[in-house]
Amino acid sequence: MNIHAPLAAAAALAALCAPAHALTFVPVDVGPTALQSGTQARVFATVNLETTSDNLVSTEAQARTVNERGQTASVSADLATGQTGASVALSPSGLGFNFDSVSADAKIFDVVQFSFAGAPSGEVSFSMRVDGTLSNADDVAGNDTVVIGSGQVRVFDVTDFLPAFQVFGRQGGEGNLLGANAQGFFDEDIPPFGEFVFTNSEAIVSAGLALIPASLEDDVLDGFYAIGGADEYQVDTTGEPVAFDKLLAGSYIAEAGRIYTF
Repeated sequence: MNIHAPLAAAAALAALCAPAHALTFVPVDVGPTALQSGTQARVFATVNLETTSDNLVSTEAQARTVNERGQTASVSADLATGQTGASVALSPSGLGFNFDSVSADAKIFDVVQFSFAGAPSGEVSFSMRVDGTLSNADDVAGNDTVVIGSGQVRVFDVTDFLPAFQVFGRQGGEGNLLGANAQGFFDEDIPPFGEFVFTNSEAIVSAGLALIPASLEDDVLDGFYAIGGADEYQVDTTGEPVAFDKLLAGSYIAEAGRIYTF
């Protein structure tokens, strides 16, 4: 999946719910970080109930590929060009393990402030194109598989919640993710299972495609099975390539001088 973002505000995700294999474990410690901008590239895999990852937060552009026992996962992120990319693949030689999952995601992050020619506030708009190709087939043991490709832009006002970014997860956790210093609360009344409501979020937009088996369609429609940041799904286990191309766009009213994370 290739992600092209004209704005330095992108995250890309490719996920394959199929057998995976162990990767090099590089933990990203939880807590606040002094970084104001940069990239995160992560491969996250679970096989036979054991989870490992290749995970790096950096101020530099990243482009890395992991190949191991039939699995290939690639991630790339470049803040200077505003581009991120992620892909995963599994060859037949990698099958035969307990059903688990593998995902690859790449993120670019930055801090911005605005001025509006003497006005106290103004409208800020952003856009990002997300495109890719997915294919999905049930594995040789007959297990259902789900393949997801998606992108997301998140904007937070962190003026009163500095530092701007922190790493979320658990200490020493393989899948820890860097994100904005978000504040909020869990609202258990939001169906179907409750939802975390951010109080300093200005905009969150996401889009993508999920290929699912027919057995999961009712659960997806009822909200009992999540398809990541995808806003569309197709029932497809043929293994044939399916392309998608989406435009993420949003806007919000920014106040001059306040600090926003993308």
